[in-house]
Amino acid sequence: MRLRLLSIALLGIFTFTGCTKDPVPTPAVPGIESMKVKEIRNGVNDYQQFFYNSNGQLIKYQVEFSSGTGQPSTYYVNLEYTNGQVSKATMPSGFSNYIYTDGKLSSIESFTNTGAKISSAALIINNKQQLVEMKETFGNPIPGGVVETKVIYVYNEQGNLIRKDYYTRETGSQFVYTESSIFENYDNKKIPQAFARAEFFLPNCVLMVNNPGRIISKSANGTINRIDRFEYQYNTEGYPTQRIWYVESVPNPVTPITFQYTYW
Repeated sequence: MRLRLLSIALLGIFTFTGCTKDPVPTPAVPGIESMKVKEIRNGVNDYQQFFYNSNGQLIKYQVEFSSGTGQPSTYYVNLEYTNGQVSKATMPSGFSNYIYTDGKLSSIESFTNTGAKISSAALIINNKQQLVEMKETFGNPIPGGVVETKVIYVYNEQGNLIRKDYYTRETGSQFVYTESSIFENYDNKKIPQAFARAEFFLPNCVLMVNNPGRIISKSANGTINRIDRFEYQYNTEGYPTQRIWYVESVPNPVTPITFQYTYW
């Protein structure tokens, strides 16, 4: 089951900051962090919460957000572990099983609550614990529609994600490049590694070690569809305590959103 949330919730997983030039990022040791994020809040009924077990492993992620009905809506992910590795993720609409090959996550099988197959995602993870490719095949695609998607992940020498290229494939055709997301203006601070969010929860994967300040979304023809810019405040340990999210390059102005971070 994809862990795709509303845009605010999605962007809230990461911490991004805007700056005038790229400082030299400070690499972090994958899997080691001195502080774990407890909550990311941007309103009374708009927040994300993170819960861990005694081993420091994330066991629940919950999002509450204001819906169009005026009533708060809740989304959650519960995680189960086997021999120290995530084996299952359960969401309101279904669940995902995690499959390992030689101790490394290799695929994720997703199902509805009734057991119907949603998709199968094949992952390529390098020796730096970076996700470099994800190919997702849908179990019951719409006739004439997309049967597979592919995402390619590119990193800089500091270990930060700098580009995601998206591809789709329809029945009887080859993969077609559709769009890209460009990550830039990284700071030299720490990013809370609550979990690596790609299209799924990815245990032990490191997509970023610092906080990007800008995300540029481009279509296949190079047209810029959107620019998201971020500014931060930090605590003495170098983790974000506040993030302001600005949306640029859209027809109508968007009010900036401020997120407050608390830690366990």
